Amino acid sequence: MWAVTLLLFYAAFTYASYLRAVLDNRSRYLDLLQDGAVSSNPMTTSFPRKSSSSWAVSFLRPVWGSHPSFYAPGPGMREEFPQHKAVSRSPTPGSPYLWNSPYKYFLQNAYYLNHAFHFMEVKLDGKLAFVTASSRGIGFGAAKVMAASGADVILLSRNEENLKAAKKELEKSGSDVSYIVADLSKRDDLERIETDGIDIFFFSTGGPRSGYFTELEMHDWENAANILLYPAVYLTKKVLPGMIEKKWGRIIYSTSVAIKEPISNIALSNVVRITMAGLVKTLSKEVGKHGITVNGIMPGMIETERMKKLAEDRAKREEISIEEAMGKYAEPIPAGRLGMPEEIGYLAAFLSSEQASYINGAMIPVDGGRLNSVF
Repeated sequence: MWAVTLLLFYAAFTYASYLRAVLDNRSRYLDLLQDGAVSSNPMTTSFPRKSSSSWAVSFLRPVWGSHPSFYAPGPGMREEFPQHKAVSRSPTPGSPYLWNSPYKYFLQNAYYLNHAFHFMEVKLDGKLAFVTASSRGIGFGAAKVMAASGADVILLSRNEENLKAAKKELEKSGSDVSYIVADLSKRDDLERIETDGIDIFFFSTGGPRSGYFTELEMHDWENAANILLYPAVYLTKKVLPGMIEKKWGRIIYSTSVAIKEPISNIALSNVVRITMAGLVKTLSKEVGKHGITVNGIMPGMIETERMKKLAEDRAKREEISIEEAMGKYAEPIPAGRLGMPEEIGYLAAFLSSEQASYINGAMIPVDGGRLNSVF
C-alpha cells in the first residue's frame, strides 16, 4: 500500500511540475507578445522556453530509465511527438513503466502541453529560397515569412526600386537577402538568372490582363502563356538539377482559386492557370523519389495591386466606387474579408519545411472559405 501511495505522490508532483512549466512558458509568451518581441503567428514565433525539469522529474528518472523522448526531447518530429510509439502500445520489455502505466495520460498530456508552443514552429535556417515577383504582393508576402523563418532569400522583380525597398524590409529579420532584376515574360532575362544552391523555389507572377473571352485577342492568349506557364517551366528546369543532387528541395507554385471555379472577367487566368495544376501533379510524381516535394497554392481574393486593378475595372463597369467594388469581392467570402499576402506566406513557409515532407502533389486553397467545391 505504501508503495502505491509513494508512486501516486511522485506522479502528482511530476504532473504539477510540468503544468508549472507550461504556465510559466505561456505567461512569458504573452509578456513577449504584449511587448511586440514575438509574433502572434506560431509559424514564425520562437522564444526561449523555461526548462520543465524539476526535482520530481530528476528523482523519477531512475524509474523511467533513459527515455529521451520524455524528459529530453530531441529536435526531430518523432522525438517531439512520440505518441505513436508510447500511447498506442502496451508495456514492452525496456519500456519505462510509468510511460505505459495507467498514469501515462497524465504524464503525456503534461508533455504535449509543455511543447505546444514549440512543436509547430517552422524553421528554415540554412535554406536558400528563390521567390519570383517578390517585390510586392503575394511574392513579397511569401518571401517575408520565409525570411522570418530563417531562410536566406533571393528576390526577383522587374522593378529595382521596389526590390531595394523589399530587400531593406526583409533584412530586418536577420536573413541574407539579395535580388535579381528580371522580367519573367522575356526569354533573355530568364536565361541570365543563376539558380545555384536553391533549396526552395516559390513561383509567383503577376496576372495577365483582365477581360471576358469575347474581348480578348490571340496575342493576349500568347502573352498569358508567356507570363503564367513558360517562366514556371523554365525556372523549374533550372533549379531541379541542384535539388536532385542534394536529395532535397521544395517547389511551390502560386496559382489561383480560379482554376477550380472560374471567376468572372478574368478569362485568361481561368484557362491558362489550370496548366499549373497539371505541372504540380506530374512533377510531384517524377521527383518525389529525390526528396523533393511539389505543391501549389490557390490564393483567393488577396489584397494586392492586382486585386485593386480588378476592383477599379469592376467599379468602372458597374459605375460604383472602388471601395464598393472591393466590398463586393469580399461579400461571398465566409471570412468576411480579403486575405493578406502574408497569409499565403504562412502556408508557403510550412510547405517549405521538414514538417511538410509528406505533402506532395497537393493544390491547396487559401481563400477564407470562398470556394463552393467539396474537392
